[in-house]
Amino acid sequence: KFAAHTDPLLQLHDASKNITIVGEIIQEPDRRSSFQKLIIQDLASKSLIIITTTNQTEHHYLDRVEVRGRLKSPEVFEGFNYKDYLMKDGIYSVMDYPSVQTLSLPHRYTLARYVYEKILFLKTALLFSIDVQFLPPQNHIIKGLVFGDDKNIPKDVRNQFNVTGLSHLTAVSGSNIVMLIQVAMIFLLALGLWRGQAFYITLLFIWFYIILIGFPISGIRAVIMGSLALVAQKLGRQNSSTRILVLAATVMLLQNPFLLRYDIGFQLSFLASLGIIYGKPFFDHVLRFMNHPKLKMIQEIISVTFAAQLFTLPIIVYNFGNLSLVAPLTNLLVLPIISLLTILGFLVSFLGIFSNVLAFVVSLPCFFLLLYLQKVL
Repeated sequence: KFAAHTDPLLQLHDASKNITIVGEIIQEPDRRSSFQKLIIQDLASKSLIIITTTNQTEHHYLDRVEVRGRLKSPEVFEGFNYKDYLMKDGIYSVMDYPSVQTLSLPHRYTLARYVYEKILFLKTALLFSIDVQFLPPQNHIIKGLVFGDDKNIPKDVRNQFNVTGLSHLTAVSGSNIVMLIQVAMIFLLALGLWRGQAFYITLLFIWFYIILIGFPISGIRAVIMGSLALVAQKLGRQNSSTRILVLAATVMLLQNPFLLRYDIGFQLSFLASLGIIYGKPFFDHVLRFMNHPKLKMIQEIISVTFAAQLFTLPIIVYNFGNLSLVAPLTNLLVLPIISLLTILGFLVSFLGIFSNVLAFVVSLPCFFLLLYLQKVL
């Protein structure tokens, strides 16, 4: 997986003529406003290729396609080594805007592939429900909050999220998954469930969530980290928690050493988990004035979020060059509504599959919460 020199397609890079490859789309297409990216496995060599193409034709997971174009190595941009980023996943070749023809062949199924395809169909229906109920940019914000689908958020709105230190809300990152696990646990305990019940329900919920958003690799790694951090918290000792977290990281790095250097999601999930183990007690102490039954859940959510953000701050600043001085204030203003907005947004998308009227009723409180979020931006 990691030896680039064994990839038979390398010798075809920058060839003088176009080459033709027949392959299969092995992941959910990454659709943007003006283009889409497809990860294709060449049927002959089993090598992986990323192609960038237009949105004129809709492609799907497991489609068999014939692509004809120039094969090349991924570029190294200023401030971002795209080549190394793809290398961690065993991808060494890209094609920009080749000729793409979908071959009329039935999909080749295993049980896992069949289930995954049905999940992607469900996700498409859920995203469409959001588009029916909300106008831009609110529909894109809801998609980002609920499904991590933030690719089509308008540039000006994205810049507002960055400037105010709220960009972490609209992407399924390592730290987001870890925080979501913790917030779900806090919410269930606030409902009166026993800790053991809340623990198992949270684990089931978070794995279902990852399946629903399409098994993103970074998300799976973050769920493993977050789940183990939850197990560690259940043990109740920092030393045990740290050992479990380090053991999980070690196993992942033995399987893929490139994660440590090139996978930002892995770095964020590991540091966010450390932040919750070591940083949350500090913020609990700082916010002890909120230690009242009616304010306990808000205190817990703020402590978890601030602890995770503090520990992940160096990685965020290093990779994105973005340090927002107003982030503590904006997060304090917004975080109490995010869980509610996410839950309501999911209900809108789910109900919209069956009834636009029911979805509209639930979308009304979402609309006002989104207006508040946009005002904070």
